[in-house]
Amino acid sequence: MSDSVVAPTQDVVLSKLLSKLLRHMAVELGVAIDADGWVAFPDAFAQINGPELREIECAFVVIDAEKLGSRQFTEAYVRNAVAVDDKQRFVLSTDGTMIRAAQGHDMPGVGVQQGESLTLETAPEVAVHGSYVKHVQAILEQGLSRMGRHHVHLAKGLLGEKGVVSGVRRNAEVFIWVNVHEAIKGGLTFYESANGVILCDGRDGDGIILPTFCSVVIDSACFNRLDDAAKSSLKEATYAKTGSELRLE
Repeated sequence: MSDSVVAPTQDVVLSKLLSKLLRHMAVELGVAIDADGWVAFPDAFAQINGPELREIECAFVVIDAEKLGSRQFTEAYVRNAVAVDDKQRFVLSTDGTMIRAAQGHDMPGVGVQQGESLTLETAPEVAVHGSYVKHVQAILEQGLSRMGRHHVHLAKGLLGEKGVVSGVRRNAEVFIWVNVHEAIKGGLTFYESANGVILCDGRDGDGIILPTFCSVVIDSACFNRLDDAAKSSLKEATYAKTGSELRLE
């Protein structure tokens, strides 16, 4: 079974296969990938239609392995899917011969530097990171961490706002606004990906945005799910930073 040319705004299965290859597994699978994350399109096309990548992905996520095993993507379908993807996760080279993930790499030496670093003139004044209630205490104490990726991911605004297509998960419960200009003055480095995501590798590549550059916004329902210690820490941190009581959205 093969796909038609016209792809939906997000083909979840195809997106997961491309993400696994271009962000995480190209090196391990022996696929040639350069420091900027570019892979020859024929190599990527062969992988998403081949058995090895599919077996790896089916082991990690809930995908009907039997259905996926019989599905073959056409080249035209893949190119169209990349073009219409709702978050613009992937980029084709101008001549169409190469493909890469816009951001999210964790392979050593791949996608670490995303063009020139942003300056006070080119960076947004603030950017936002979406997270979850369970992480609030750690964020208050330690700041934002890139975890296993090369960068902390931020958006220039909330999803749905003009020009914002990626950078914040749709199911985020907590929003951490980062004062990008102050962070740059503090020695942190920021980049902007091809799909408008603001990326930060911290100071000297440590992958941390310290709490001093962060302000937490949480709605009242999520706030009430915090334990007493986290509630107290959040109120104290907000009061120290703003001189006023915590304001719940």
